[in-house]
Amino acid sequence: MQSSEFAAHAALEDEHWWFRARRNIIAAALNRFAPAARHHLLEIGCGTGGNLRYFRRRFVHVTGIDASADAVGYAQSRVEGKVFLGDYREQLPRPWTEFDVILLADVLEHVEHDAAFLQGIIDAMRPGATLVITVPAHRWLWSAHDAALGHYRRYRSEELRNLWSKLPVRELYFSPFNTWLLPLVALYRWLRPDAGGNVHTDLQHHSRWTNWLLYRIFNSERWMVRHAKLPAGCSFLALLRKES
Repeated sequence: MQSSEFAAHAALEDEHWWFRARRNIIAAALNRFAPAARHHLLEIGCGTGGNLRYFRRRFVHVTGIDASADAVGYAQSRVEGKVFLGDYREQLPRPWTEFDVILLADVLEHVEHDAAFLQGIIDAMRPGATLVITVPAHRWLWSAHDAALGHYRRYRSEELRNLWSKLPVRELYFSPFNTWLLPLVALYRWLRPDAGGNVHTDLQHHSRWTNWLLYRIFNSERWMVRHAKLPAGCSFLALLRKES
């Protein structure tokens, strides 16, 4: 991601409908599957710190780490907690006995060697800790948005689940999400061709009414996550528990 994109993230993520609803959906899933995990959350790839700010109200401690100096600079000025610069394998001593929840919110798609990256995280987790993963779904939704954000891929469900199928974790929950807006997102990307090789993201300021409406639609899925799996969506959500 370019430095200008970090500035856009820092400005948008507190109020933008997608970031707000995604946080609420993740919180709903944690309330269902890890209700006792309220002490310490670690976010790997914390970006500009919006998630850490949100979960600081729900956890005693939050810690973040990101490989971008620009992102860490934004996060350190916004977060009541420790935020480290660098690779988690170098900056966070193992084993991670203090972390109850590890969050990977749209991170794996940025990592070239995603299987090794994920295995390193699971190896470091303590037994009983919960790993939360969100990633973008469907290769056919690939667009200039993904290129601008530095994505290596969008995932198929079997491709994603294969990453942990032989690792010492139990799958607590796996589902698509951002379901109701999938037709709108697909139509928008098909009608906005990447002409001339322009690299841009879909992140933008919306009118107050549009932002409210999209938030209400997306955020409604937090109720579904509490009771069922969703049929399809623009993203995938997984919760994994480390086995002993």
